[in-house]
Amino acid sequence: MSIHKDSAEMIIAQIEGATNKALTQDEKDGIYVWQKGKALEQITSNYGWEVVLEMLRDYVATANEELVKLSPAKNKKVTAQHAIVHALGKLYENFVQDVQSAISAEVPECLVELIQSQSPALNP
Repeated sequence: MSIHKDSAEMIIAQIEGATNKALTQDEKDGIYVWQKGKALEQITSNYGWEVVLEMLRDYVATANEELVKLSPAKNKKVTAQHAIVHALGKLYENFVQDVQSAISAEVPECLVELIQSQSPALNP
């Protein structure tokens, strides 16, 4: 198990233990995404993150350059290389979007409710 998953599992176990009820899969998923976002937020604030993104973009650019070099007469190779360029582009796009979504994830409601129930001063 990864540290992230262990941390999320620990939070889930604590919430379930404190509330005496099992969390739904959606609630668990919310905790996993929120935990990923907390970890990714630290990484994306470093210069190295920009280097990672640049490297990923370079893969797409290199594959695209290879596509341009192919003769249109080589239909099967053009189609195959186009598929590679498309897949790499989508991978980059989805990766960045997933990272941004995880970072912007709000604290799961089940965790907010537990904190509020444990801290009367937080309840108006």
